[in-house]
Amino acid sequence: MRVKGLKLPPEIPDDNLLSFTDETLIWEGSPSQWLNLGKFIWWGSVALLAIFILIGFYGLGYRQRYADYQFTITLISVLMLMIAMACIGFHVLLLKLQKTSISCNKITESRGFTEVFRKENYCELSDVLDVLLPPAGWLALVGRGDLVITTLDADQTEIRIRAIKHRKKLKEKLIPLIRRLRAERRGFRSM
Repeated sequence: MRVKGLKLPPEIPDDNLLSFTDETLIWEGSPSQWLNLGKFIWWGSVALLAIFILIGFYGLGYRQRYADYQFTITLISVLMLMIAMACIGFHVLLLKLQKTSISCNKITESRGFTEVFRKENYCELSDVLDVLLPPAGWLALVGRGDLVITTLDADQTEIRIRAIKHRKKLKEKLIPLIRRLRAERRGFRSM
């Protein structure tokens, strides 16, 4: 996950309650491109195959032997190369445009290419039930892992922040803040 840094909020004085409008940014980021490793390998091999076909056809002299198929082989190879590059670019953009930000009051997830197609989900931090660190698997080899947040929100009962660095530090920062928000807002909910 490309992280702009683990942004820690300024210390909140104990005598003041957290404001319902406090939007101090704690963390912001998007998933790591390591999630695309399999797609990069697949589409990269398709692009290499297309390049090898073109090199073999034009560079090794097969063009004279298969002159009748020159247009078809060239067209198919160029289309394979263009599709592979377009798919790689699409998957890079897809992860780059997934953003998650956590402020002192809410978690915001946004996905999508433009404002028209962008989907944004909000969850109050006081609605968080638990913050989990599932096993990272192969992502642990590159220092990444998922952070799973279970919530009471009906729209999104689970928020999965995928392939981030320093997930343990983020969890350690979130847990006290969540407990404090729950304690302060418990009276507010019973009204």
